[in-house]
Amino acid sequence: MPNNIEDEVKRLLANFDNNEHQDANKPQETIQQDRNNEAALKPGVTLHVHHFPDAIVFTMEADEPQDTASIVNATTQPVADTVPLRQHQQTEHKALAGITLSFFLLIIFSTLFLQLSFIIHPIIATVTLVPTQKRIQTTSSLPIVTGSAGSNQLEGSQLHPVTLTQTATTPATGTKHQDARSAEGYITFYNGEFQAVAVPAGITLTGSEGVQVVTDQNAVIPAANPPTFGEVTVLAHTINPGARGNIAAYDISQSCCAASVLAKNTTVFTGGQNEADFKIVTQKDIDTLSTSLQVSITQSMNAAIISQQKPNEVVVRIPCSPKVSSDHQAGDKAASAHVQVTETCNAIVYDENTFQQKAIELLTHQAHMRLGSGYILEGTIQITGQKTELSGTTVTLAFTERGTFVYQLSPQQKQHIQHLIAGMPKQQALQFLLSMHGIQQVSISGIEDLQNLPKSIQYIHLVLLVPQSIRGLAK
Repeated sequence: MPNNIEDEVKRLLANFDNNEHQDANKPQETIQQDRNNEAALKPGVTLHVHHFPDAIVFTMEADEPQDTASIVNATTQPVADTVPLRQHQQTEHKALAGITLSFFLLIIFSTLFLQLSFIIHPIIATVTLVPTQKRIQTTSSLPIVTGSAGSNQLEGSQLHPVTLTQTATTPATGTKHQDARSAEGYITFYNGEFQAVAVPAGITLTGSEGVQVVTDQNAVIPAANPPTFGEVTVLAHTINPGARGNIAAYDISQSCCAASVLAKNTTVFTGGQNEADFKIVTQKDIDTLSTSLQVSITQSMNAAIISQQKPNEVVVRIPCSPKVSSDHQAGDKAASAHVQVTETCNAIVYDENTFQQKAIELLTHQAHMRLGSGYILEGTIQITGQKTELSGTTVTLAFTERGTFVYQLSPQQKQHIQHLIAGMPKQQALQFLLSMHGIQQVSISGIEDLQNLPKSIQYIHLVLLVPQSIRGLAK
């Protein structure tokens, strides 16, 4: 464009020189006459220049025609008056040529300045891309193993077992009514005769302490076979109920029923009891005290296990099996019960950082299965609902995890996008980018809606905007 303007200026100056040369070869009267005719036939022309950011526009406007009478009067003036007029007109032509030259030089320098400004401050289109993001949630589990762990296992270590014992005494809270009961025992009959002797049931015998006993069975005492007496034993009980009936052995020793027959209790009578109300141990007494002891043991057990824990380790308690013992069972007549609880616990520890990394690997694998490649984890994952499951000797850690995955554009992909949209109209570029896989939102700034993007990719800046983190990666 600058070359065209320079050529135009040279052409106009050449026309002015040619006109001056032709006028010099003509008689003064002819020259004056021609110029008067030109002034009468050709109206004046005004040149207007319009400067725009991307163009320079020229328009011309014709001046009003002069009065014909004045033209006629000008042509009828004496020749002597035309000489000063010609000199004046030459001066005007030179002034006009200088103004025109200055004008076109101004246009040239303005154009050069405009181009230079574009070089120093080029138009830059900023393309902001919001990649697609997806939220993934899954339930996972990791077996905790001691020693070397596989890809789907969590390495842990076994702590030393801890055994704790606590004892306490609790008063019996149960009550029971006891009816009076007769004592029971056995009476043995000895026969010294040479023939058998029959003794009916209901024979009453009296001991040395005055306790009366009655037999409950019929007895046939065999004959004696010297030096051995005939002998038979039958069941008997005391007539009066009560603890007094619990007589000692041989408290009864007397003749009975015949001249050669003796009756004796060779063993003690038992079971005789007086009427009474007394305390008994209940199962609730034992359970309440054992539960309280287990709570105390658990607190002490936690402290004992934590003392073995290292920084950044997580303890997994293996369920303990407490052993409960009591000196009295439920229903026993006693004023109190002495309860003992013994508990041995084991625990496994694992590294929290290792667990987090394993959880990320599991969630990332699920994301690739569901979303395909190109998505990366944005930020951290959330882990909830952790619980341990024991199957035999295997401890498994189950949990729920969730995280956000964002589509990632590689440097090669970003450069390819720049080449694809270079020189493309802005609206077309917006529609094209929105149709691409992994792009959720698009905006373009730095150019007008009807403008095209720069043809050079160095003036196209790509910005990746990730929601929440607002992380921009521009090239």
